[in-house]
Amino acid sequence: MNESVIVGFYGFSNAGKTTLITNLITQLTEKNFKVASVKQTNHSYSIDSPGKDTWKHAKAGADLVCFQTEIETSFIVKQQMSIEKIKQIMNCFNCFDIILVEGAKDKDIQKIRLDEETPLRENTLFTFDGDVNKIISIIETQCNRRE
Repeated sequence: MNESVIVGFYGFSNAGKTTLITNLITQLTEKNFKVASVKQTNHSYSIDSPGKDTWKHAKAGADLVCFQTEIETSFIVKQQMSIEKIKQIMNCFNCFDIILVEGAKDKDIQKIRLDEETPLRENTLFTFDGDVNKIISIIETQCNRRE
């Protein structure tokens, strides 16, 4: 399988990151893309509770949700798997077409800013203007280039 397309999203709290990402996950999975999501945070606590962002990512259809903090990285796969399958995933992690990153702290990934007030980060493609189809088109184009 080809390398996953990675797109990050950042903005102040309540800028709409989770809403946008869950919308993208739903639309991309409806187009038969395999989507993984990563929620980055500055907080040091463990995860998953109903109503939380990671739970929303999974509920929207993400096959894998990753939560990254200063002290741990957790993966939640919302399906039953054999140990062999888990081992395969741990050994390759190249089974997803798209990885959407909420928080987008890494300077090396391309990202989209959700509000004008948030300081611009390196590798920002553009500031989101409300056009979800523009983002989907960019992701689809990048996925097609991998083939």
